[in-house]
Order: sequence, then C-alpha cells, then structure tokens
Amino acid sequence: MDPYETFCLTILSKFLFEGPGSPFYQAILVSGIAPSFCPGIGYDSSTNQSTFVIGVSNVHSDTKNADILKVIKDTLNEVSSLDFSNS
Repeated sequence: MDPYETFCLTILSKFLFEGPGSPFYQAILVSGIAPSFCPGIGYDSSTNQSTFVIGVSNVHSDTKNADILKVIKDTLNEVSSLDFSNS
C-alpha cells in the first residue's frame, strides 16, 4: 500500500527479469537451467496481497530443485553486492 515501496519493487523487478541482459535472464535462461520463467514472475501489486515471484517452468526432469534454488540465491547475492552509487 506504500506507493514508494511499490515503485521500488517494480523497478527492482524490471532490473532482475526484463531483457536479455537482466541478472535472472542470464542466470536461468541463458545458462540453460530452465527454458522459461513461470507466469506472473516479478512484482505484482494488483491484488490485495502483493507478491514477488521468482520461478521457472518447463524444467527438464534431470534438473534438481536444489540446483534451481542455488542459482536463484547466488544471483540474489550477486545483485545485492552491486554498487550503484556511481551510476
């Protein structure tokens, strides 16, 4: 319900997922961990309870959930260490 928080999460979502240069696009799709993101990925404030979804779909049966979770955690850790102060 906080407009500033909604704005920030929307920007974060776009940074993480949109376009071939985005961190999750590179870490998940380009690397071959999964062929596509799940529907509704990113930040959604259109419902009573906002959501932030990180997920994949059409994963090959040989891919382990632990491998996907590790890529997600590693990507979040990498992004959290970026310095945007000089951007």
